[in-house]
Amino acid sequence: MVGPTAAMNELVIAYWRSWFRNRHLRAVLDIVLSCLIWPLRYLDALLPRDSELMPSGVFFVGRKPSPPRADAGGRPGGGDG
Repeated sequence: MVGPTAAMNELVIAYWRSWFRNRHLRAVLDIVLSCLIWPLRYLDALLPRDSELMPSGVFFVGRKPSPPRADAGGRPGGGDG
C-alpha cells in the first residue's frame, strides 16, 4: 500500500509542475523534486497504523454500460415512426 507521505510527495510535484508550461522545464523540475523528496516516503513506516486510512490511490473495478442496441428499423429505441 502506498502511504500518505507518498501521496503528499506526488501532490507537491504535481503542484510545482502546474506552474510551468515548458515541457523541458517541467521535466527538469520533476527530476529535481523527485530526487529531493524521495527519502520522505520512508516516513510512512514511522506513522501509526491508522494512517493506512489515507491512501494515495483509489481504484474502481467496474464495467461501462453497453450502448443501446438498434432494432430492425435501424434506430435506437425501436419503432418505424
